Amino acid sequence: MKVQNWYITGGQSALFIEDKLESMFAQTNDLEILHKGAASADVNVRRGVASNPIAPIIVLNALTLDPEPSVRLKVVKNERTPLSDIEYLAVDNNEQVRNASLQKLSRIMGEVFVQTKFLI
Repeated sequence: MKVQNWYITGGQSALFIEDKLESMFAQTNDLEILHKGAASADVNVRRGVASNPIAPIIVLNALTLDPEPSVRLKVVKNERTPLSDIEYLAVDNNEQVRNASLQKLSRIMGEVFVQTKFLI
């Protein structure tokens, strides 16, 4: 699926448009679009890019520092996100992002490792 236009026209509600926009970027296989989308001012676009299963590692690295917690949460949930980024987000100032990161690290590395490393 290629994202041709970054806008959606018609009489849909704003919520529908936001969901559709996020979904388009979550499903595209165009790496150039993913790189551009990561720098978008639209949080829905960045959330979609962060959840895309083929998002390049460098894009996920950049989105790890996104100011919007919902984008960082999608980065945590993306299976391609490197462990170093998950570890970074394990000390995030947003509780939801931090907890999701710690849970993912516990599944991958083991609960004792996470408790020891992060002094939980």
